[in-house]
Amino acid sequence: MSATGLTRVGLGQYELDNALIPVPPHDEQEAIADFLNHETAKMDALVAEQRRLMALLKEKRQAVISHAVTKGLSPDVPMKPSGVTWLGDVPAHWRPTRLRALFRQVKRQGYPSEPVLSVYRDYGVILKSSRDDNNNKTPVDLDSYQLVEPGDLVINKMKAWQGSLGIATHRGITSPDYATFSPLHVEMEGFLHLLLRCKVVVSAYRGLSTGIREAQWRIEPGAFLGLQVFLPPVHEQRAILEATGEKIARYEALTTAAEESIAILQERRVALISAAVTGQIDVRRLAAAEAA
Repeated sequence: MSATGLTRVGLGQYELDNALIPVPPHDEQEAIADFLNHETAKMDALVAEQRRLMALLKEKRQAVISHAVTKGLSPDVPMKPSGVTWLGDVPAHWRPTRLRALFRQVKRQGYPSEPVLSVYRDYGVILKSSRDDNNNKTPVDLDSYQLVEPGDLVINKMKAWQGSLGIATHRGITSPDYATFSPLHVEMEGFLHLLLRCKVVVSAYRGLSTGIREAQWRIEPGAFLGLQVFLPPVHEQRAILEATGEKIARYEALTTAAEESIAILQERRVALISAAVTGQIDVRRLAAAEAA
């Protein structure tokens, strides 16, 4: 069977209708199907186990960060009521601060040659080109896109309540529909990145968002800047960053190992199916060997 065409190669209906495909006897087809069902089920179970591990690691990572940035590292430090329902008690020496004292909103446009940035729930603000799972098309005209400097906070207003925000580490441009803020205290940016993305604080964005239904919820910059948080002294922020950084690195290493295991299992699954249905594996002989 061969394809035809000069500028566009393709198969015609006639070629497809008359193509010869080798088909094994019915009993061998059943043997192949039974073999594949058995083997792929084992692989699928291993993949599911790795996915459960990844979900558990993500939960542990979130819990470690949330506790560190809202309660501190020492279990013996005196606590006080925060007066904020979603936050509970906080270390007594941490100071209450509105986000408007930490950020100012900016909108700098007219930088179309800068690389495009995207905001992810799991990663924060990253280069769009660094991921291949972003299906949002970048428009040809980027003049309206906003300039983002390292240290700026970027919020997807429609998905802030899901955790789509973060502090940028790259210079670039992002959607005009996002809200961008410049920090007023650059020494706090690492701590604030963890604080504003932690599960406890993200839950507060839900209450600040407005909209008829969940899919249309959005948080306005004024409401966001009015949010009250509690900050430790700068030296304690550094200690929290160091301690959580070590734990996060361990969780990420385990997550990467699980992702690699899943990729290997999926490759083996495809290869096994291909080998079985093309006769490269004698499944009847394997079945007989296992039975013996």
